[in-house]
Amino acid sequence: MKPVVYDFLPYGRSNAIPWQDLALRLDFKSKRELQKQIEAERRCGYVILTDFTGRGYFRSKEPDDLKRFICTMKAKAHNTRI
Repeated sequence: MKPVVYDFLPYGRSNAIPWQDLALRLDFKSKRELQKQIEAERRCGYVILTDFTGRGYFRSKEPDDLKRFICTMKAKAHNTRI
């Protein structure tokens, strides 16, 4: 799979792109359509991060960014199961 979203993302949380801008630039019709593409790329091994504060999506080479993202996703999954 050739990534669509991943290749477009900047490095660093401070450079994150909000989903609205990302969807517009990449011609996605809705937030859900963009999320499905991100899910597919993540399943293929692309590390697409979000800070969950509304800042947006980004890539990172910083281990702390990945750790923070994993912890947040685990907490989200745990809360969803309850």
